[in-house]
Amino acid sequence: TPRGPDGQIPRITIHHLLTHTSGLGYHYPAPRKFSMGLGPSAMEFKENFTLLAEHDLLFIPGTNWLYSVGIDVLGAVLSAVHGGTLQDAVATHVTGPLGMTETGFFVAGNSRLAIPYADGNPPTVMTDPQPLTNAAGETSVFSPSRIFSDKAFQSGGAGMAGTASEIAFFLETLRKGGEPILSRPMVQCGFANQIGDLVRPVPGTKFNYFGQLIVDPVAAESPAARNSISWGGVYGHSWLVDPSNELTIVSMSNTAFEGCTGAYPNDLIRAVYADFI
Repeated sequence: TPRGPDGQIPRITIHHLLTHTSGLGYHYPAPRKFSMGLGPSAMEFKENFTLLAEHDLLFIPGTNWLYSVGIDVLGAVLSAVHGGTLQDAVATHVTGPLGMTETGFFVAGNSRLAIPYADGNPPTVMTDPQPLTNAAGETSVFSPSRIFSDKAFQSGGAGMAGTASEIAFFLETLRKGGEPILSRPMVQCGFANQIGDLVRPVPGTKFNYFGQLIVDPVAAESPAARNSISWGGVYGHSWLVDPSNELTIVSMSNTAFEGCTGAYPNDLIRAVYADFI
């Protein structure tokens, strides 16, 4: 267990991991030996997160918000509680009941994996591995072939692949109430603000158990209705669920960062609402 900034060993809860309030981060000063779940690795959960625990927490759990490797830690917890691999847990509780046969920590073969592109104008095909730096100056090492490795731990934060239609079906399941994978009260809890008064970098937003929560569309500069949720990730995917307008948007662009944190996702959302509303 990592120590807090005060030298004490705090209690990190599932709530902290789900809401990115655990005190963990993603980018640590060198030397950083643990894997963030993107680059090539032959480590299992225990080895990787033992190395992570050598780094002190960046803040006391529950006192701040910072996007983090906590979802990878959560994946290790789920694997241990379920017994078996993280893929087993996901298949049992989510993808199996929903019939999502092409979503998981696997790809049937190279021909099924979309070509990943590094950002640029024009975009270039990723090498493997390839270090890439985002707009904040943080560098991540990408390895598209990692998903074919039977040695690397299954990354809860960065290791899944799937089709746009299946991800849209999963998000629509949540929007419509959660059955058969979650009860309606659980989904309502998941959509609610779970970080209280903690401040996030994006004005007008909070965070819940599913992603970013829009509490003030004007401040967030979003056309989506209040209580909409959104998120995304590297390899260029982004999504938004707007319960008030009964709308779900999914984009999978196969780019390193642009399709998640660049201008493209916001431009796409504005275009959809301009046509929809």
